[in-house]
Amino acid sequence: MQMQNIIIADDVQQHHQQIISSDAAAARVVSELRDYAARHAAAVSPERADAGDDGEVGAAVRRVAALGAEITTGVGKTRALAELGAQAEALDIDLLILTRTLELRDDIDAAIRDAGGEAARYIARQSADAVQEAPELSPWLCHRAGEVERAGERNHRPAVSVCRECPHGRIVDYAAGGARAERAAAWFKAKDLLIQQFVASPCHFLYQGLPAVKSARVVVAQQGAMSDSLAMRVLPDGSKRQRLVVVDEAVPLGKLVSARVGDIDQWLANIAALRSRGAEYVRRWADVPSRADECAAWAGIIDLCGIADGVFRCAIAAIAQRQLPAAGTLVALLARAKLADQVAAGVARWERIALDASGDALSWSMPLRALVALAASLRDGVARVSAAGITFYEPAVVLEWARKRGSTIYLDATLPATLRAIIERQGGNVVRVVAHQRVQVSRIVGPSYARGLAGREGFPAYARACWRDYCAAAAQSSGGAWAHLVHLAHVVHAGADAMGIDVAAARAAGQTNSEIAAQCAAQFATQTGAAIGWWGRHERGHNDWCGRSVRIFGLPLLGLVADEASSDGAEGSMVAEWALARAAAITAGCDAAEWPEAVGEFDAVKGRPPLPVDARVRAWLIDRYAGDLIQAIGRARAARTAHTVRIELWGGIDDPAIDQALMRHGLEVESRWPNEVHNTARGRPALGGAEAIAVAIAAVQVDGGRVSVRGVLAALHEAGHGARREAVVTAVRAANSGGP
Repeated sequence: MQMQNIIIADDVQQHHQQIISSDAAAARVVSELRDYAARHAAAVSPERADAGDDGEVGAAVRRVAALGAEITTGVGKTRALAELGAQAEALDIDLLILTRTLELRDDIDAAIRDAGGEAARYIARQSADAVQEAPELSPWLCHRAGEVERAGERNHRPAVSVCRECPHGRIVDYAAGGARAERAAAWFKAKDLLIQQFVASPCHFLYQGLPAVKSARVVVAQQGAMSDSLAMRVLPDGSKRQRLVVVDEAVPLGKLVSARVGDIDQWLANIAALRSRGAEYVRRWADVPSRADECAAWAGIIDLCGIADGVFRCAIAAIAQRQLPAAGTLVALLARAKLADQVAAGVARWERIALDASGDALSWSMPLRALVALAASLRDGVARVSAAGITFYEPAVVLEWARKRGSTIYLDATLPATLRAIIERQGGNVVRVVAHQRVQVSRIVGPSYARGLAGREGFPAYARACWRDYCAAAAQSSGGAWAHLVHLAHVVHAGADAMGIDVAAARAAGQTNSEIAAQCAAQFATQTGAAIGWWGRHERGHNDWCGRSVRIFGLPLLGLVADEASSDGAEGSMVAEWALARAAAITAGCDAAEWPEAVGEFDAVKGRPPLPVDARVRAWLIDRYAGDLIQAIGRARAARTAHTVRIELWGGIDDPAIDQALMRHGLEVESRWPNEVHNTARGRPALGGAEAIAVAIAAVQVDGGRVSVRGVLAALHEAGHGARREAVVTAVRAANSGGP
């Protein structure tokens, strides 16, 4: 797939011909899901799918390439998924449905039950305190939930790190009797732990909650819970069968991981400590026959530590010279570790966490999974180096599973361009089901309503100007209920103040920005009759605005320039997000020529946020922004409404490519008119009165010091106002002299 062709519409008439009714679209979705499920069932059977949890494909397993499905919001995607889950037994498939949030997980679970089916919900490890508050979570009790969280933060897999060194799990083996009990007793003795301390607190998660889920025919889970193990069903006879995996909305691409010099220094320290501990163990037990195997294992670990020490010192030297280390040294280290039988399920034995009697981690060793990802990134040419360290790509688990095992469906109203390219490159197919939506889309031309930098001088004045526009637009509404989608920062910094909410006091009481904004939204609805939500929360994944007309203010624009920190993967940076998309595509086998390394230069069109000049990067970015708009428009659920709803696009990016991207989804901007609620005329600030000047002066005074005429004029411009210079001069003199 060529990037420049990702979003360009072929012809408006062609798009109209592709639009079908909501009922026909719903039937098409059901048909696509059932057809793919049949292909999966024919390719996977208990006799064939007996591979381990590492995802390796046996020769007898026929891989079914992934399917991408773009489906208009509101046509019945959840209903189709529920029917698939309810019919899983009749279709002879095992199913894993992954959702973006826990709330959506519960919605899918309820829908399957309403359709006459049954599903098991995967629930993450729960602490003892959580179980005490909610006893129904008892099957998911984990006495080491804190250590598990720390393990995840350090890129460990808990099942082969914390869990294998946890006495609460070993006590279950001890209670089982027989050989398991003997092995457990020996383990406790070697750790100098008293068995009696743990008899009353066995692990529930590994022996109750997880087995019940792994044996269920249909499982629903949040996307972050995806694992190779969960994607295989354990059958009653103990054999395994591959599940059909369905990812519902917002498919993750993975993450950029940073190995900084400080991280590598810590790895070196861990290696030295581990090497010393191993030498002491071998010295103490070398002459004891019963410890021969353990001594041999430690000898292998000591050997690996020597190799790893050299590899990491070379990496530090490479970073100092702003060069990438050679991939060969890492590959050799990993191969040596595997040959020495020091790797289990992707984690080396010397990564596992030793726990003392209190359960505290004694040491955290270097993450082998990160090294595997770094080696792959160096091989594929997607690693980057800076003065701070090396940044590399770790694919999302579900993407890796789909590449190795297939039988994966990605469902989303707006599949990202990167994911579409990956699916097609790996032999899959992308289908688009576009239903007619009863909408009238208009574009309101004027201010872009960008979020702005909340810490910048003058931001409060700018946020208040935006908030006044939101209120003015709501006041002009005539007939029908409206919803406004705005920026959270504007609600917190301006709306809360307008509604009389003391933000400082609310924060002191422990309230988050979202909780403060929710109070503001409730009052806004009472005063105006309109709902209000914000980007990052209300543009997808809810039905609260079903049947409402929607005003969409601005877009969550990506920053144009990234610093060293943001370029390592922080969201909101165009450099970081492009680097992630590029790494995902190239790692999946896409042509690197279509994914340039740098974002490049930007154009400068007056009145519009800059866009990349490079056609490939520009196409990717336009696709991303259009996806946000399409998701937001979908909150009206206009594919199923009996009446036509109005969609107004206020600001954002006014570009023909955005309109063409909307057409791909059956949406057409039918009219345009100038912004009449904002104080602008022909693109120039209108004159503001004494109140506007006073607000601008207050904005400049935020950081203290004397107020300047230039600063006040800038604040007025930021807020969309203007003023005569002599009026500003008079007001500034009064402010600096303490006068009225």
